[in-house]
Amino acid sequence: MVLEHPDAVCDGHETFAVKRFIQRLDDATLKQKVLERLCKTLDEALLAAQQTEAWALEVQEEETATHREQEGQGVRGNAEFAGVDNAEADEGCASESIRLSGPSPAGDR
Repeated sequence: MVLEHPDAVCDGHETFAVKRFIQRLDDATLKQKVLERLCKTLDEALLAAQQTEAWALEVQEEETATHREQEGQGVRGNAEFAGVDNAEADEGCASESIRLSGPSPAGDR
């Protein structure tokens, strides 16, 4: 019948194709997102899967960039958070080292 009437719309074939497409998706989260869209055609299902994957990739890239920025700040970020200028923090560490390495009161005996 499909070969005899190629222009005829058959909901059964399209529904079967959509269900089969969704079944073949490897990612359970992706399956769920495509199912939530209630796609009626294979084109809609494919578009939904592509959009979902693109959005997931974008979110993952943003999280990775944020994580890299946070790792790059390290101790410097902590000094800035405490309201201490990084130069002041470095000077404070240097003066503590000098004070600790200087003559001790017990050394006067």
